[in-house]
Amino acid sequence: HAPGTALLPREGVDREENDDSLSCWTDNTQLAKQQPASLEEAQGQSALEKELCDLVVEVLRKMFGSVQTRIDHTCKCVGNLWLHLVFFSTCQVLVISTSAVMHASGAIKADYKWWWALMDVFHLGGGLVLLAACMGFFCIVTAFMQRLTLRISEVIGATGCPFTMQATILSLVSARPLGMHVLWGSTYIDASKAFIFFGVILVTVVHSMMYVVNYLDLSV
Repeated sequence: HAPGTALLPREGVDREENDDSLSCWTDNTQLAKQQPASLEEAQGQSALEKELCDLVVEVLRKMFGSVQTRIDHTCKCVGNLWLHLVFFSTCQVLVISTSAVMHASGAIKADYKWWWALMDVFHLGGGLVLLAACMGFFCIVTAFMQRLTLRISEVIGATGCPFTMQATILSLVSARPLGMHVLWGSTYIDASKAFIFFGVILVTVVHSMMYVVNYLDLSV
């Protein structure tokens, strides 16, 4: 074979390699041009999300802050009266229950008049109603504020807000306790406290009434 004929395949390979290198360089150049655009778009979207998150946080903070400020003012005005009514009504219920047991057991040396029963029923029922009104009013407001926080969490989640921003918004909204409080804001009245309190009162009243009924059955 002639020396020139062996170079023809090598020239074809070199030409193909040059074409591949040129194509790879073109692809890399296009990708390099697209990356800054994608990066700028991602940064713009992130900045827009942060700005929207800050706006939502500010609106919710002002809304909850204004409402809780009015609640704080109301608690400051009626907190001491609320404590007085609860303490007075609790003592009233306990005294009526205890006096009924003492009359039934004979600890009080006096004939129990039938109209005393009317007074005892009135004061016992009035005390329970007053306790229910005081506890119920404070619990309703506190439960509404807590439920509103949960509702905001559901709405934000339904809009597709990122979880990190959801956590940020809810942490700022729930930064302080919400609802009705007494004792200079140290004790918030919610359903759990009211349930425990009424449980103790009802157990005491029922126990006293059962003792009176059992003693009357034994005396008969």
